[in-house]
Amino acid sequence: MLASLPALADDRELARVRAECAREWPESPRMQEFCIRRQEHGARWVLAWVQAVRNSDATDEQRLAVAAIFRGCSREWRDDAAMLAYCLRTETEAYARLQGIDLRLPH
Repeated sequence: MLASLPALADDRELARVRAECAREWPESPRMQEFCIRRQEHGARWVLAWVQAVRNSDATDEQRLAVAAIFRGCSREWRDDAAMLAYCLRTETEAYARLQGIDLRLPH
């Protein structure tokens, strides 16, 4: 699971995010900065989510379901850490509600 995480600590990934934010907001340094921070926050949240899943007392079946959620969100939001975080949060919260369990994931 960790191999496909958006690691903004990686210089190439940070450069990609900066360039994308500059393209998206060419006239607004403030929005470029917001865009970069949003991606950094998303990447940190995803890392916290992975740790929470690893440290949870979820059953093997629940771990498989959460891994499937990760794969689906990662395919859809490969280049957007903020949206990846949103997808993981909303999908795992819905899964937990449907299963009647508390996965103790980050907020």
